[in-house]
Amino acid sequence: MKSFLPALGALVLVGSGASALYAPAVAAGEMCGNLPATIVVPADQGNTPAEGTAGADVIYVVGTAEVRGLGGNDVICGPANAPASTAGHWFGGDGDDTLTSTSASLTGGEGNDTLTGSAGTLEGGAGNDVLTGNGATALTGGDGDDSLTSTTATLDGGAGNDILSGAGKALDGGAGNDQVRGGNGDNTVLGGAGDDVLWGGPGTDTLDPGDGIDMIHASGRDRIKVGATGRTTIDATTRTIDGPGGRDTYTGAPTIWAPDATDETFIGSNRADVFVSGGGADLVYGSAGNDRLTAVQPTRLEGGPGDDEITVAFGGRVRAGAGDDRVRTLLATDDAPGVKAQPFNIEGNTGDDVVYAASLTTAGAVVNPAPADQLWSGRVRGGGGWDRLVFTPTRQGVTASMATNQATWAGGTMTLSGLQALWGTPGNDVLTGNGGRNSLLGGAGDDQLNGNGGRDDLRGSSGFDRLDGGTSIDRCRGEIKTACER
Repeated sequence: MKSFLPALGALVLVGSGASALYAPAVAAGEMCGNLPATIVVPADQGNTPAEGTAGADVIYVVGTAEVRGLGGNDVICGPANAPASTAGHWFGGDGDDTLTSTSASLTGGEGNDTLTGSAGTLEGGAGNDVLTGNGATALTGGDGDDSLTSTTATLDGGAGNDILSGAGKALDGGAGNDQVRGGNGDNTVLGGAGDDVLWGGPGTDTLDPGDGIDMIHASGRDRIKVGATGRTTIDATTRTIDGPGGRDTYTGAPTIWAPDATDETFIGSNRADVFVSGGGADLVYGSAGNDRLTAVQPTRLEGGPGDDEITVAFGGRVRAGAGDDRVRTLLATDDAPGVKAQPFNIEGNTGDDVVYAASLTTAGAVVNPAPADQLWSGRVRGGGGWDRLVFTPTRQGVTASMATNQATWAGGTMTLSGLQALWGTPGNDVLTGNGGRNSLLGGAGDDQLNGNGGRDDLRGSSGFDRLDGGTSIDRCRGEIKTACER
């Protein structure tokens, strides 16, 4: 590669390979903005790299060449709307360079550079750079206080106090005090280290503030990711997240998502809060709203006064609130022998609560558990309302009695109290009421339903079912009915 000082007019590269020389341009009038070109790289340049000079060059690129501006404050451009087939890679080099292309990848290098491209990648390098890349695939600021904007590319600010604006992609502020704004689409917005300000945008965004004291502007169906290390307290009333990296503040009513955290406390607000945790050892307190709370082996989870949707996995302690709550328990698929989940301890309250026992995370999982497997154990206690225990989708059938307060099935056992209704499985169930008013639903399979005392409602559903209403006046729907008045 050779470079030559420009003459009074523009220079054009002629020849190829090591013999390539710059000569006065035959065609006049090539411009980069309002600046006349001092060097023109022709279409037949091929793969031979072209270089500018140590000074301030204005380089007009027609072909697909690799172009290096070298020293000075260079301007490099090409034809407007150049096709993708003319893609190359342009390097500004040292100095405050301006690179504009519709087809090439652009790298600024040292200095405060301005890069505008609609294809490939844009990389600022050291210095305070401005990158605009609608149509590009990736923008990287590098060191310095950079500004990155694109509706198509992933954005990485790098070190420095950066401003990022993107849409539908990953936006990472990197180290420094950054401002990261998501636009249309579902964005992943990361603050990184430093005191950052994050915006989600109109879509369903994931906002991860990282370390530092951050401000998070969430809206709609956005979720805020809570870090995995150290003790963290999330207070939805004050909209604050206190963790080892500092206190973050947020707006809106987003989902609080802690997939890997193992020591967090969530305090709900009067709004409809959504909290999802995957690490275990949680303290979760809902409040007056209709909350959706999910935790893995929580130390304690309380629903609060609203009508809540509660999901717990692999055991834990749950107390429903005063509203009409639904509590779901989840188990994972594991074919290894000797599998044992932690006990569940589920307690209803004054509302009409529904507990779903042994709901499996994979349909049809644990169809034939080994004798040593204990996949569900614990206690379900109703409260003051009309409380129902639902066994789905366990396929082997269940034996459950509100008279003896026991339930057993393949891979599970529990103690019952304070319930009014039992719903069975797709298998062959034996469900028994107590002396009060009960509701028994067999589900699919050949079921045996025993009402016992009280005015009972027994429904066998599909299968060949046997129903015994017991004493009092009972309603029965099934194939064989005994002591059923209606």
